[in-house]
Amino acid sequence: PDYLKQFGAYYVQNTDDKVLYLTFDAGFENGNTGKILDALKKHQVKATFFLVGNYFETQPDLVKRMVEDGHTVGNHTYSHPDMSKIADKASFQAELQKNEKLYQNITGQEMRK
Repeated sequence: PDYLKQFGAYYVQNTDDKVLYLTFDAGFENGNTGKILDALKKHQVKATFFLVGNYFETQPDLVKRMVEDGHTVGNHTYSHPDMSKIADKASFQAELQKNEKLYQNITGQEMRK
């Protein structure tokens, strides 16, 4: 926790606990998302899925299923650009806000930060 303070960040959980965070990033979806969700449900495991805009647009039913099954949907930007090359704040925010809007339209909920 002291190390993270220098970055304006913090860690809430007990650092003595052994915790594994399972995340899925761009590339997992190649037609396997349903099977992944089935396996997670079978083993009572929760995960975070980082999604790009195209996924929201083409797979809204799977996005709904992720949320209904208790998983977290993370924002992986709308078009997956190299964010280090976006110089203006408005363009940077637009990449995130487009996904937030798609998520809300699909789930009726605000996307978690």
